[in-house]
Amino acid sequence: MFPLADFLIVGITGQDGSLLARNLISKGFSVSGTHRRSSSSSLWRLDKMGISDRVSFHEYQIGSVAGLQRAIGEETPRAVFFAAGDSFTASAFDSASRLMVANAAGAAEQIEAMRTVAPGVPALFFGSSEVFGYRQLSGEVATDRTPMTPSNPYGVSKQAMSSLVSTYREVEGLPFYEAVLFPHESEFRDSSFVVRKIVQTVARWLVLPDVFVTARFGDITSTRDWGSAGEYMEILTQLVSGAPPGRYLVGTGISSSVLDIFRLAVEEAGESLSVAEQGAGGVLVGTGKQQPIGHFGVRNLGNKGHGVVADLALVDRTIKRASPVSLRKIIKEMLAAEIRTLAH
Repeated sequence: MFPLADFLIVGITGQDGSLLARNLISKGFSVSGTHRRSSSSSLWRLDKMGISDRVSFHEYQIGSVAGLQRAIGEETPRAVFFAAGDSFTASAFDSASRLMVANAAGAAEQIEAMRTVAPGVPALFFGSSEVFGYRQLSGEVATDRTPMTPSNPYGVSKQAMSSLVSTYREVEGLPFYEAVLFPHESEFRDSSFVVRKIVQTVARWLVLPDVFVTARFGDITSTRDWGSAGEYMEILTQLVSGAPPGRYLVGTGISSSVLDIFRLAVEEAGESLSVAEQGAGGVLVGTGKQQPIGHFGVRNLGNKGHGVVADLALVDRTIKRASPVSLRKIIKEMLAAEIRTLAH
């Protein structure tokens, strides 16, 4: 039997939920989490972290609110984190209805559960910088007051979530937080996301040259504010532990391109990178081995363009952050993890 949990993480099996659980457990807190009935195989992150046996689990999937109400009622946690949802933007225009159900209708269901079962318990909802859309120039700064102008259905679904959370916080006074998370990476990121895909591609190019097949990427000039997933989960822990309820932007304030990610990964592999343009696209080549790493070209309008960067003034006025993890260190750690996996 597990003791009652200090914190409940809804969607504990994903990158963010797992890293958040590890962060809380490392501080001596007890943690419970929800997972879908069909997601038992996705416990691999918690298993790899060595904490799956320290978490109590509840079944819940969006559309079946009884499981969530039961989990909240049984645990009576000091705070609830809502990390469940759909976060893949590349195919957003092909899956608008799915995204709206997972992120907008899901948030409405979760808010109603908190409101009826535990209205005085703080809840933190995972938002996204995709609500700000894309720009023609890189490096534009967004604050908590920047208008939401999403560029794809995923951003629209998160905009709806954000509006719901702020409405119930401001009108009903519920202790709701929203963390507007800018792109955040780790070795536990799903391989469908571009940074993990780049690192996997470079690792295979380095370790498996005889069987390596070059991967294809979109617009390598696109920029985002990329940061450390582990670092961001620590920030969220601090927010619910001492900050007033509100909307907080969590990022680095630094703009980097897809090409920058490639260069860092190739440099960490001990090589250098050259770019050979061919029409609307081209080839990325490791100059030492003179072997192609990947092909690129503009092929996906769902996430094409420049993302904004985060203004961290509100977070810095509210909590004491540790020194941010550099993008190079993030890529170095991810590459080392990929190489270890390939070696086994």
